[in-house]
Amino acid sequence: MSKEDLRRGEDISLRARLLMECGEYEKACAAFQQAAERMLRFAQGEQGQHRADARQIAEQLIAKARQAKEAAENQKAALPAEASAPSAPAASALPPVRPPEKAQLDNQSAISRDLKSWERGGKSLSSEAENRLKFTPVQSPNVHFSDIAGLTQVKDIVRLKIIEPLLHPELYERFSKTANGGILLYGPPGTGKTMIARAIATETQLDFFSVRCSDIVGKTFGDGERNLRGLFDAARESGRAMIFFDEFESLACRRGGGSAIMNRIVPELLSQMDGFQQAEGQLVVLASTNRPWDLDSAVLRPPRMTERIYVGLPDYDARYYMVQKALDPLPRQETPDYARIAEKLDGFNCADIAAFVERVKDAPIRRGLIENHVDQFITPQDIEDALASARSSVQKSDLEAFSKWEASQR
Repeated sequence: MSKEDLRRGEDISLRARLLMECGEYEKACAAFQQAAERMLRFAQGEQGQHRADARQIAEQLIAKARQAKEAAENQKAALPAEASAPSAPAASALPPVRPPEKAQLDNQSAISRDLKSWERGGKSLSSEAENRLKFTPVQSPNVHFSDIAGLTQVKDIVRLKIIEPLLHPELYERFSKTANGGILLYGPPGTGKTMIARAIATETQLDFFSVRCSDIVGKTFGDGERNLRGLFDAARESGRAMIFFDEFESLACRRGGGSAIMNRIVPELLSQMDGFQQAEGQLVVLASTNRPWDLDSAVLRPPRMTERIYVGLPDYDARYYMVQKALDPLPRQETPDYARIAEKLDGFNCADIAAFVERVKDAPIRRGLIENHVDQFITPQDIEDALASARSSVQKSDLEAFSKWEASQR
C-alpha cells in the first residue's frame, strides 16, 4: 500500500467523523470500516513500531465503526410512529443520540457546511474543519491512583481539583467554585508525572487529549496557532475534557528568544487557556515539565495554572512499595529484605528503581540460558549484585535548581 493510499485512508476517516457529527451513522460506519481496511493493508507492509501503530489505529477505527452502527440502530429504534405520515418530514423524526450543547450545535453547523461542500466538490476538507478533527481523545489508560506509590500530597490536590467536583458538584456550585483551571506538575525526570496524568484520565473518565510539542508546531507559517485553536475547540466541544501537555517547556517557553514561531505560539496558547477557564463544562489543562524555569511567566499565573505541584523523588515508603510489588510475584529463593533495599535506593527516581528490578531479573535469566533444564530463582546474591551496580540518574544540581526556582516563586 502506497503513502498516497494511506493519505486517502486518513481522508476517509475524517469524512467518517464528519458523518457522525451530522447524524449519518450508517454512512459513517461504512467509512470507518473502509478506513480500517486501508490501515490494516498498510500495516502489512510495515515493520516494528510502525506496524504496531498502524494496527492500533485500525482497531480504533473498527471500534468507531461499531459505535456508528449502534448509533444507527438506536436512531432507527427512536423513529416515532408519525414519521411515516406524509406531513412529517423524515429529517425531523431523527433525534440525536444525546442532546447537544449549544457549542456542539454551533460546531455541528460548521461541520455540516464543510461536509456538504466536500461532497459537492469532491475536494479535501477546509482547513478549519480539518483542524477541528485533527485532535481526538486517546483511549483512557488503565492506570489508577492505587498503582502509584507515594505522592500522597499530589493525589490529594488532584482529587480536590478534578475528581471531587465530579462526585459532589452541588457543593462546588454552592460556593461558586469552578473546577476549571490548570495544574502544572514539575519535578525531576522519571518521578511519575506522566503516570499521574494517565491515572487522572482513568479515574475521571474525562476525554483525555494527550499532546506533545511536535503535535502543535507545524511546518508552515501559522500552523502552530491553528493547531492550538483546533485542539482547544475539540476539547470545548466535548464539555468534559482534559488536555495534557507533556514536556510543557517545549511549547510554553519564554518569549523573546530567537524563535519567531514560539513567540507567536505562546500568545495563542495564553488566549486559548483563558477561554478554557470561562467555558461551560468541566475543562482542565494539565501540564508536566522537568524545567519549570524555562516556562513563560505569563503561563504560570492563575487561573491559567492555579496549582503548581512538585513531584519529587519517591520516599522510603514509596520505594518499599515499588520494589515489593515488582519482586513479590517473581520466583525467588526467599523473601527479600525490602526495608534494606528501600534504604539503599534512596535518591533514586521511579525509572531508576525500575531499572534496578530489571537487573535483578537478568541474573536468573542468564543462568537459565546456560542450564535450561534447571528451574531458576532470584537469589539474595542477585539482589546484592544489582544494588552494587545500580546508579541514580538524578543529578544533585537538578534538585538544587528546583529549590532555587521554588524560592524565586515565593
